[in-house]
Amino acid sequence: MPKKKDAVGDDPLESLDSAGLAELLSEPPNRAKRGKSRESPATPRKSAARAGKTRSDASKAAPERAEPGSAPVREPEKPTEPAAAPTPSEVAARDESTWHEVLRRNPRDAEAAIGLSEAFLARGDRERAIEQLKNAAELTPDHVDLRIRLARAYAGAAAYPEAEDALERALRLEPGNVGALCELGIVRTRKGLYAAAVEDLEGALAADPEQPRALYYLGVCHNQLDRLDRASEVLERAVAADPDYERAWYQLGIVCDRKGAPERAREMYRRSREAQVRGRD
Repeated sequence: MPKKKDAVGDDPLESLDSAGLAELLSEPPNRAKRGKSRESPATPRKSAARAGKTRSDASKAAPERAEPGSAPVREPEKPTEPAAAPTPSEVAARDESTWHEVLRRNPRDAEAAIGLSEAFLARGDRERAIEQLKNAAELTPDHVDLRIRLARAYAGAAAYPEAEDALERALRLEPGNVGALCELGIVRTRKGLYAAAVEDLEGALAADPEQPRALYYLGVCHNQLDRLDRASEVLERAVAADPDYERAWYQLGIVCDRKGAPERAREMYRRSREAQVRGRD
């Protein structure tokens, strides 16, 4: 059956004038509803400004939340206060705990025994320090330094006979030990045995000529024995070896006074005060 032709001819566009053709070819008004728009719809400026302000205020009021799967947002760390330096008693307590643990594992550890005794002395417990050193000396009877430390602890308690005995034992173990000779000379100076002390102190200085403590006590002995020139000489060496040795400066002032040099004596006393102030800094 032959195809029926359109009433207006084979080409329907031929029957339209130019205005009708333009209308036919224009995009239908509902095309935007069916298709996806390439541009976002316009937003009034005032609304956008208000929305932006609201978002800004909200961001200030609440902390930012991390997106799922992202790293958590961390608040900035507050600066920490510097740790206070431990007090001498706190240091002593910590040291005591450490040395106790070492001695628990090895009761014959002489260095640990000395360390523990020093911790006791640091907090003013001389009695326990002496007891600790006595016990350690019994466990390690050939340890010279233990005997010297024990003697110093005794001397600090004015137990001079016990200190002298401990030092004589140390010198039997090691004749000529410089530390033992120096401490023995100091103990004998405190006992008033000046001539014997001079012999011990000079023996220590023969091995180590610039020991400030040995020089100081030797100067004291010479002063007590009225050997003023010799006392002045060794005390000058003591302050040269240790300019902050306030007792040596003061003793030198006493010797200068006895030698009839008051101006020099005042200078030595001033130096002693200055050394004392430096020692406090």
